[in-house]
Amino acid sequence: MSQPLAPLAASPETEVPATPSYRVTALDYMPAIAMMALSLAIFIGTAGLKYWDNVTPGARFLPIWLSAAGGLLGILLFISLWRGGDGGVLDLPDRVGLRRAVLALSAMAIFVVAAPVIGMVPVAGIFMLFMLLAVLGQRLVPSLITTAIVVFGLKFIFAYGLSVPLPAPLGF
Repeated sequence: MSQPLAPLAASPETEVPATPSYRVTALDYMPAIAMMALSLAIFIGTAGLKYWDNVTPGARFLPIWLSAAGGLLGILLFISLWRGGDGGVLDLPDRVGLRRAVLALSAMAIFVVAAPVIGMVPVAGIFMLFMLLAVLGQRLVPSLITTAIVVFGLKFIFAYGLSVPLPAPLGF
């Protein structure tokens, strides 16, 4: 016959440490305000563009959804801070994380510059391979297969499925 379990008594092992109180300052609201302001600027700045163009999304399609998501996140962050939240504890990356972040941001900047010069599809392939191999450290064969799927998918979906011309100064 088993004996009933005794209730746990408070001990140093079972006590939950008190969370330190955090005093929200005006500076803590700045990211939320900046997100809302940037979202509003995107919304207003793209006012003259078409949201829908024939059967495909227009030039304003992405900016509208981007500004809606950014505005909503800004409002939610503002409300969280107003209700006494800390807005998230700053957690800086370690050396490996910082290296990956710098490599990824550098690759994205090069992508933006290289796509109009070389072409969207080949630059997307180079970008994907770089991200998989150099940034994430994945194996070669799965990375090549993934890159081929992404490149062909990008080409066929945009060029043939949506009839959206991609930058292709070299012909592909």
